[in-house]
Amino acid sequence: KTLLPPPELPVRKIEFVGDSFTSASGNEATTQDAPSDVAPVTNITEGFGPITAKHFDAQYHMTSQSGFGMVMDYTGSYVGNIPDKFDQTQMFTANPPWDFEQWIPNLVVIGLGLNDYSGFGGYNHTVSDIHKAEYKNKYHEFIGTIRDAYPGVRVLAVAPHVLWLQQTIAEIVEEENAAGRADVFYTDYPYYDGGYVNNGHPNVASHHKIADRLIAAIESIPDVWTPFS
Repeated sequence: KTLLPPPELPVRKIEFVGDSFTSASGNEATTQDAPSDVAPVTNITEGFGPITAKHFDAQYHMTSQSGFGMVMDYTGSYVGNIPDKFDQTQMFTANPPWDFEQWIPNLVVIGLGLNDYSGFGGYNHTVSDIHKAEYKNKYHEFIGTIRDAYPGVRVLAVAPHVLWLQQTIAEIVEEENAAGRADVFYTDYPYYDGGYVNNGHPNVASHHKIADRLIAAIESIPDVWTPFS
């Protein structure tokens, strides 16, 4: 017997950068309580990233880590941020470095901020101007890093249901656009009543609703699959 050749991979490519929401953590859990082991109830193919990619017949690449943020992790540790790990092949090991030329996306979708909001103390009090500036500066820098790594890429900045994040991320995109960088776009999604499990993480139904928001936003981006110039 001989194996048939595999089908050709889709031409379109999307990279999703984020935290446990992007990782679809515990999306198949059935209770609000966090399970002792989240892996058996985590199905990444039913996460909003792969659902979105499948809609567009695109390859997808997940760069996400539970608990991490743009600036800090949910405990307030500056070690737990994605931008500082972006050039690594493995999240917790500096070597070997990642070769960005081996897989170049048309679009990068960023979903980082919930853990920053927690680390900033946002659930207990107003986020300070200093922390807001930290977040915005790191976000702008990270967009620049992505742009340098993937010439011609477009970036979709996604804000979850937290109002502070929606306002702040919208400001970041407006500032990028005002500076003449028209390759950055914004969208958000609301809180879905009854749609969360595993200590506040979206269930499969909510992931499909989030994907619908992303799909609508991506469809509104002009020439999204053509390198930006």
